[in-house]
Amino acid sequence: MAYSSALHRGKIMEDLLDQIERASDAGLYYLALIGALALPDMCAAMEHSSGDSNQNRYRTWYEENMLGGYGEPPFGSDPGEAPWLSSLDCWKFRCSMLHQGRGSHKQAPSRRLLFLEPGGGLTLHKGRFNGHENGVMLDISTFVEDMIASVRQWQGKVAGTELYVTNAKSFIRRHPHGFPPFVAGTPVIA
Repeated sequence: MAYSSALHRGKIMEDLLDQIERASDAGLYYLALIGALALPDMCAAMEHSSGDSNQNRYRTWYEENMLGGYGEPPFGSDPGEAPWLSSLDCWKFRCSMLHQGRGSHKQAPSRRLLFLEPGGGLTLHKGRFNGHENGVMLDISTFVEDMIASVRQWQGKVAGTELYVTNAKSFIRRHPHGFPPFVAGTPVIA
């Protein structure tokens, strides 16, 4: 796919999304989850004039674009009950996993987020344990698929907009034939 065509059709992130999907399909769940959790940051940055992201932009992107009902409370729950995975919970888990390699955020030590791998004997998505305050269980493959679908849908909405096109020009991407004048003939990510 030609770069300028991909840029204007909103497909500049396809190589990255495909690799996250392949990681999940291959059982490389750490890599798939890290990639999925980083996607809202990348998308939020591409929509901002500075080309940068922060907690508020991440959370806004998640709230406006994440598919799968994660921001909704469980069906039949008490009014005001917390959603399955709020934008703040997702942001905190992203920070703890990407920056400290932790499974919970130190500002929310009693709230655990567990991602279940497929094929382990327990198939569950959007389950709770020890009451709502202690934790949520999500199927890792379903979460990754939902995040990727959310990004693809978002790209369809923003493709061709001035901010997207401007920021997408700097988006890291794979160059299968090299990155002249530095490297020729060998695939490069730059």
